[in-house]
Amino acid sequence: SKSYSTQRAFSERYRIDEDSEFTDSNDSKSSGHYRMRSFSEGVPNVKEFSVPTRAKASSGINNLNSKFSQDIDAPIVLSPPISGSDEPQVRGGTLFGLIERLTSDNIADPSFMFVFLLTYRSFTTGQELLSMLEKRFHDSAVSIPTNDDKSPKYSATQLKVVNVIKHWIETYFRDFEDDESLLYKVQLFLFEMSSNVNYEPLNAILSKAISRKLKGTEKKMVEADISRPKPRLNRLDKSIKNGAWDEDKDIDLLELDPLEVARQMTLISSHTFRNIRPHELLNKNWTKEAKKTLSPNIMELTQSFNNMSLWIQEQILQREDEKERAQTITKIIRIIEACFRLNNLNDAIALSSGLNSSAIHRLKKTWAKVKSKDKESFQEIQKLLSSESNYKSCREHLSTLQPPCVPYPGMFLSDLVFIEDGNVDYLQKSEIINFDKRRKISDVIRKIQRFQNDLYSLEGVDFIADALLGLSIEQM
Repeated sequence: SKSYSTQRAFSERYRIDEDSEFTDSNDSKSSGHYRMRSFSEGVPNVKEFSVPTRAKASSGINNLNSKFSQDIDAPIVLSPPISGSDEPQVRGGTLFGLIERLTSDNIADPSFMFVFLLTYRSFTTGQELLSMLEKRFHDSAVSIPTNDDKSPKYSATQLKVVNVIKHWIETYFRDFEDDESLLYKVQLFLFEMSSNVNYEPLNAILSKAISRKLKGTEKKMVEADISRPKPRLNRLDKSIKNGAWDEDKDIDLLELDPLEVARQMTLISSHTFRNIRPHELLNKNWTKEAKKTLSPNIMELTQSFNNMSLWIQEQILQREDEKERAQTITKIIRIIEACFRLNNLNDAIALSSGLNSSAIHRLKKTWAKVKSKDKESFQEIQKLLSSESNYKSCREHLSTLQPPCVPYPGMFLSDLVFIEDGNVDYLQKSEIINFDKRRKISDVIRKIQRFQNDLYSLEGVDFIADALLGLSIEQM
């Protein structure tokens, strides 16, 4: 891959004659070293995971409780209720059957609606979904006797259809922003309803939802309820003119305050992480040939991860002697510590992967000059963010954190690969969509969304952010 070839290029470009007796990469199990690889493409093979029984694809319809087993041609296939619930779970269904259940007026299942709207793009399109919802609306119309004001003007199913579309608009309006024809189709549906006076209440529900979104009055992201700390730029007073960097001077990120560098890294990574859309996480889109279009934010984080890791390798290897290289490693450890304190696990792991690359890991004499307390601090962070046992320690640490936070996306992508590869899309090669698989996928996406609603209360420093964003593999 590009990451590996670049890393090999470093070894050729910076040949350092130090005894290569430092811990071999095969010993990484004990220290939690990270392998140098893209988190979006280099997720562990499915065989590396311990497979929980409940997630195996072999638990098919034939294994369901006979009470809930249904013919494969049925529109909905149910499985027994989960513990603590009286309602059976939807295991699968035809697209028509799933939409029929979604809009049923006698079934209240918010969880089903959540999973459906979160994952529908893995088995249909927005255009097809909206068309089928409109058809369901028209097919459920009631016959109103002449001059009978007491008769219902619309059916309960029609109200449910409208509420589903309303929830779709309110929760995933970017689906409509990305596809203007989809938004036009909803507005056309509203226009058609406006011609029927009996549908005025339903029309009002959707019109208000769309109007709020178009006016930008939806709920904003929450910023941490603390005052913003002032940027730590004291070391740079002579290089700053009118709040901006003196263009006549080069920016050396490692000469800046480590905490401020970590803050700017965190703002950049947090912004990209919060922009990850649910559809980017479906169907392993980040591994497809069109991945930059299908999963743009995941790919941006991947590129940044690789750039950061390779950049620090270059910063260390271009120093002329062991003392300078040791000082550079110490500065990088300081940035890792600051990222860790800021709950920015992504960049902490990116920087750590650079220090644990073979090009840096083997520098025995250099590491010998790094103070013991700094090496111990680095090793402690590595243990907490280790990839061992399917990121067991990292997951445990993440569970203790409160937003704002930038998790390591590769951990979630590994989970999604496991689910995608271990579960069929359609049950028994039929048109029955495996909804249980989508439920598992939604559980992972929900974990990601937990950290997407909170903003860091930090002040951006443009010239530092520009320097970070300017790092690229191609420049090395």
